[in-house]
Amino acid sequence: MKVSSIRWGIIWIGIGLLFLAINFGVLDSLVFPALFSLWPVILIAIGVELIFRKTRLYFLTLLSPLLIAAAFIFAAVYAGGYSWSFSEFWKDWSWNYEGEKHFTEEISIESDVDTIKLEIDLGDSEMNFSPMPTRIFSVNTNYYKVSPIISHRKEGSVVYLKYRNRESRNRSIFKIKIRDIHNDIKIFDDAWLFAEIETESDYPELDFSEFRLMELTLLLKAKESKIRFGDNINDADIEINGRSERLILSLPRDFGLELLMDDSDFKRLEEIEGFYRFPDGLRSENFQDADRRASVVLDAIIRNIDIRRI
Repeated sequence: MKVSSIRWGIIWIGIGLLFLAINFGVLDSLVFPALFSLWPVILIAIGVELIFRKTRLYFLTLLSPLLIAAAFIFAAVYAGGYSWSFSEFWKDWSWNYEGEKHFTEEISIESDVDTIKLEIDLGDSEMNFSPMPTRIFSVNTNYYKVSPIISHRKEGSVVYLKYRNRESRNRSIFKIKIRDIHNDIKIFDDAWLFAEIETESDYPELDFSEFRLMELTLLLKAKESKIRFGDNINDADIEINGRSERLILSLPRDFGLELLMDDSDFKRLEEIEGFYRFPDGLRSENFQDADRRASVVLDAIIRNIDIRRI
C-alpha cells in the first residue's frame, strides 16, 4: 500500500470522526474557533512532507496527517475549555434521556422605571413578542441541553436587560434533525424601549405596534421577515441589518415612510408601489405632507419589500 493512500486515509477518517462527534453531542461545534487558531500546524505538516518526500525515510511523511490529527485532539480537549462530553452522548441515545425542558423567568416592575434598554439574541429559535403591563420582562421557552441566559440591572430609571437563547433547533451540523424552540417574550409597554434583536429564524414576526419605541436595531438571517410598527414610532431610530429574502413592513396608514439604503441595495429591489426614488433611498408619496414620519435604515440584503398600511 502506498504511503500517500495511508496519509489521505488518516485525514479523511479524522474529519469524519470530528463531524460524527459534533453530530452526536460528544463534541461542541464551538471547537472550530479553536481549530482555526492552530492553523500554523498546517505549515509544520507541509514542512515535514517536503523534508521526507524524496528520501529513503518517505514513510515519515505519515507524520504530517498525524500532526494535524494531534491538533484536532488538542483543540477538542484543551483549547478554549472545550472537552469531550460522553455523558451528553449517552443522554441522546439512552432510555433515561431527560428530553425537553422548560425555562421561565420574570422580572418585577418598579414604579420609577421609564426606559428599557433590551438586547436579545435568539439564534435560530422562534419568538413571540408581546406587551405586558405588570412586569418589566418575562420569558417562557423550552430547551434540551443548554439553558437560556438572562441578566439585568437598574441604573436610575433605566433597566438594562439581556436575554440569549443558546439552544439550537438543529441537532446535526447537516440540519437533519430539527427541534422546535419557541420563546414567548413579554415586555413592559409603559416605558421607552431601546431594543437590539438578533435572530436567525427563517420567518420571524416582530410586532412593536403597542410599544413606545425609541430605537430599534435588527440583525436578521431570514427568508421572510414581518415587522409591525404602531403610532409610537414617530422619530424613532430604526435600523435593519443582515439579510432577508422578503421584508414585510406594516405601519399606520397616515405615516410617511423613507427607506435609507445604498445604491447597490436599491438595485436589488423590485419596484415598490407608492414610493419614489430620492438620493438616499426611497420615500412614500405622502412623506412630505405627512404629520408623522418614520425612517428605516436598511443595511441588509433584501430582494423584495412589501409595505402594508394598517
